[in-house]
Amino acid sequence: MLRFFCTGDLGGSTRFGEVDAELANKIAAMLELPHQELTPLLLTLSREELLERFAG
Repeated sequence: MLRFFCTGDLGGSTRFGEVDAELANKIAAMLELPHQELTPLLLTLSREELLERFAG
């Protein structure tokens, strides 16, 4: 099972916990973005918003 971890401002806490298959299927699309664009999305969007953003 995959896990998302955030460090820095969130004090090393887990942002999303375990990553289910639905979210895991979106990771490849997320990694196509430059880190300057992806990082703010991961820090601000909810799980549902990320799924919607990377649905296509």
